Amino acid sequence: KRHTITIHNGIDLTPYLDTDQATRGRVRQELGVVDDAPVVATVAVLRKPKGIDHMLEALTALLTDHPHLRYLIVGDGPHRAALEAKAAELGVHQSVHFAGQRADVACMLAAADIFVLPSLTEGLPTVIIEAMGVGLPVVATAVGGVPEIVEHGTTGVLVPPANPGRLSEAIERLLDSPRQRHAMGLAGRRSAIDRFSIERHASRLADEYRVLVSRSEAS
Repeated sequence: KRHTITIHNGIDLTPYLDTDQATRGRVRQELGVVDDAPVVATVAVLRKPKGIDHMLEALTALLTDHPHLRYLIVGDGPHRAALEAKAAELGVHQSVHFAGQRADVACMLAAADIFVLPSLTEGLPTVIIEAMGVGLPVVATAVGGVPEIVEHGTTGVLVPPANPGRLSEAIERLLDSPRQRHAMGLAGRRSAIDRFSIERHASRLADEYRVLVSRSEAS
């Protein structure tokens, strides 16, 4: 009888857990974002399957009630020019900051209030785990392995892909509820440490090897 288990990716969370208010303030100053302006962020290779087009459409609705909202896009890729053109076409370009490829992703995330991943397809996106390590609530599409990371209603909100309306509704609810954002951020941070840290990954892997060895010796 075959025995199959799943061991999720483990990552070094140290740079994400080490971010603080000073980091947040420094990056916001660099980006020209005032202290009380809400920031939602996406970190991704800029390709069409990442669904950022739909987030730009969602932004048009969000800016009605949150005119100071900024959308921070960290990363680069072949779809960047098309996204910049779409932001201009929708009239939201002044609220969007294309940060490009950055080595200090943890610092970029620390400047945000909500992490958004509007992908059309995904594997197991470690960037969500990184955002949770920083303490951000997550709004993401329920595709691929995303529901294995984000616990809907506890560490974030899951929405259908290619649906700007549902995306904007989920983000707006969190923007309007600082208490819920804080609670989800804390829960996400705990989940990232307990389930996806490199230490947890190594421990689980070692446990499974011990089980396999004991079974082999018993047979």
